[in-house]
Amino acid sequence: MRDAEARAVAAEEAGEEAIEAANTIIDAQRAKIKRLRAERDMARDIVARAADHVRGLQATQERRMYYDTPRIVPRPGQPPPLPQEQQQQQQQQPGCVSQPPPASLKASKPAAGDVLTLHSLVSLLQGLRLLLWWPGDEVWYRMRVGDVAAEGGLTTVRYETGEQEEQKERLILLSLIEAGQVAWDRAQL
Repeated sequence: MRDAEARAVAAEEAGEEAIEAANTIIDAQRAKIKRLRAERDMARDIVARAADHVRGLQATQERRMYYDTPRIVPRPGQPPPLPQEQQQQQQQQPGCVSQPPPASLKASKPAAGDVLTLHSLVSLLQGLRLLLWWPGDEVWYRMRVGDVAAEGGLTTVRYETGEQEEQKERLILLSLIEAGQVAWDRAQL
């Protein structure tokens, strides 16, 4: 009987040791799971920050669309006057007539191909270097108009930066010119 009791005690001790070993393994697995969850959360945080950074870069690229150089003239508010040097150059080189021509200068009806259209005006922009006021940044940017194509009522302007603008009706660039947000880049002429 003593043998049976000894075996029972030994079995009980072995069972307790097995339970302790199992509990140790369970605790180690719980610690590992906790560490992995912390790493997962850290990785998610890094990915979220990276996504925010990419969105910020995309927003920056969208703001700088059509521009090939950094800031030129930072000023708050509405489009600021051109730099002093350019104002002086414009005053020295008057480019427009301040009064309408007299009635004696009446012209005959132009030929059909000589009538200006939106597409013919836009094609004149090709190769021009301009300054563009971007209100969001409150800065003048340099830009150069690349290829201009007009076919079938669709006008395409491709800028030197690789950006492309396609419009059936009115080009954004023409709207910006009308709003006084585009100027000659006389430094590049």
